Amino acid sequence: MSPTGLESLLIMVFQAGGSALSRLKQRLSGSSGPKAESAEWQTLVFDLYDKVSDAVKELTDHDVFLVYGSLLGAVREGGFLSHDYDFDCAYVSGHTDPHFVRLEFTALAFELQRRGFNVEGRYTCIHIWDADRKDRIDLYYLYFDNEGVLQFPFGVAGVIDFVVEDWQGTREVLFSGKNVLVPSNAEKLVEVMYGPNWPIPDLNWDWGQKRRIRSPTGRMLRRDALRLSWQDFYKFNRFDSPSSFALFVSKTIQLPGRVVDIGCGDGRDGEYFAGLGLEVHGLDWSENALEIASGRVPGGSFSVVNFNDGSDAVASAIRTSRSVTPTLFYGRFLLHAIFVKAQEDLLNAISDVAVPGDCIALEFRGLADADRPHNRPWMVYRRFINPEQVREQLGERGYEIVSDVGGTGWSPLGKEDPYLHRIIARR
Repeated sequence: MSPTGLESLLIMVFQAGGSALSRLKQRLSGSSGPKAESAEWQTLVFDLYDKVSDAVKELTDHDVFLVYGSLLGAVREGGFLSHDYDFDCAYVSGHTDPHFVRLEFTALAFELQRRGFNVEGRYTCIHIWDADRKDRIDLYYLYFDNEGVLQFPFGVAGVIDFVVEDWQGTREVLFSGKNVLVPSNAEKLVEVMYGPNWPIPDLNWDWGQKRRIRSPTGRMLRRDALRLSWQDFYKFNRFDSPSSFALFVSKTIQLPGRVVDIGCGDGRDGEYFAGLGLEVHGLDWSENALEIASGRVPGGSFSVVNFNDGSDAVASAIRTSRSVTPTLFYGRFLLHAIFVKAQEDLLNAISDVAVPGDCIALEFRGLADADRPHNRPWMVYRRFINPEQVREQLGERGYEIVSDVGGTGWSPLGKEDPYLHRIIARR
């Protein structure tokens, strides 16, 4: 590194503090710098931007333009911010009712996924990844409310409003050598997002501290963001062997003739149970997962159900799965991935159709897992459950506990080795 480069980094540290210091350590340790410095990264995100822009224009007739950090870089520096690590873009919905804004964005996200894009759900944006899932662009959505004020589900830090009269459409600019769209009144929008001091670089910027207001009524529903992300997960992940929980259950109880695999995923355990001679019915909220599962268990039956949709949807799915054959209701990694009310709805639905001799087997994250390392903490919804509450819920519904154990080492993956509870009960 040249003395001039080192001096500039040291000046950045003294002016900007801790966040710059971490970047300095990266540079001095030989780690890669900000992605904005990479021509390869720029080519990748520009390609994604073009493809997503074309798809959104076709589907909604909305222009996709730069927003947040990318727009700030375009207005202030003519390209990516020197410390930038992502690419932000957005569109303005034609709706003013946040309910319809949310429905439009949710439908768009799932349609992009159906068209082959790799899409993860967030409440205020979607992450759209490249084919190798190395990098992404973030697509946000904005809308004017009934008062004509532009609303930002992610939020803004400015103190002025952007009103409908300020919107003058979009224009094309050269951004790091690429023609992209920005709002025609881009400087005003940047001031709304970042406040009056936006022309002055702030390497310590923290949205958690700076954000002044957001529009939560326009946010994507959590259940839809989760379903979108699980759809994406099963597009790229498959498990070729049964889980340790399936092996545990088969060795702990005498299996009945049928299993309802609730939250069956890609069918790894359904395939195992089918090999033991059980009739398999699988329920999951990911069509991608069920497509894989149905191929692994040709004789099984599979149904799409979003367990967070409410009691009617869950009850209907469970009733449909009912059979005169004695049944094991099997839920691995299920309870901690659904809402509290959804857990109640699910157990009620099972209880309504279960007959004496039916069994229920549940594996879930316990309270002791809360402070352990987790993969993908921003994508995956998790609860950490007190097993005593589950035992009480089962007891109230006429179940007797057959096995109740807790521990680690049962399902390590990546940096995770979760603390799990396993409860098997018989009606």
